[in-house]
Amino acid sequence: MIRKMNNSTVSNPTQPISAGWTARWILAALGLILALAAILWGWNSLRMLSEERQEQARISQAIFEDKTGVRITHVALTAGGGMIDLRYLVIDPEKALIIHDSENPPTIIDEASGKILDTPWMNHSHGGEYRAGATYYTLLMNSGGVLSPGSKVTVILGGVRLEHIVVQ
Repeated sequence: MIRKMNNSTVSNPTQPISAGWTARWILAALGLILALAAILWGWNSLRMLSEERQEQARISQAIFEDKTGVRITHVALTAGGGMIDLRYLVIDPEKALIIHDSENPPTIIDEASGKILDTPWMNHSHGGEYRAGATYYTLLMNSGGVLSPGSKVTVILGGVRLEHIVVQ
């Protein structure tokens, strides 16, 4: 109920909320529901994207293994962070000889800076004959402390690249 006094309008505090306010509340609620739906859809899309990347990583690892005969088991810092411990499991001993290719030595590239780390701590002392199922290692110098735990690197063996490996 509205009263007019001296050409001004005054609302009666006991009057129910107008239809205009009801519509605004409904629109606000619908907006909130749509926003929540968009957020949930986005999270699901990110999860699916993450699963796609994991599948691509598995495919890349499989291609790397097929071409090099080895599976990279880990890349870790050792000797107070001054050396990189590159470990690999031999799958195909004949293909694994690629690691001793003097034209293409084992190389690690820091993906953040692009710096190349390929200086061995010492020459390979391995006799050049690998056994399938055995794990071997090579040590490279972490010159200038380029890598730290959590760095992402690309490993190159015999010219074959395996990207996005997290340094331990």
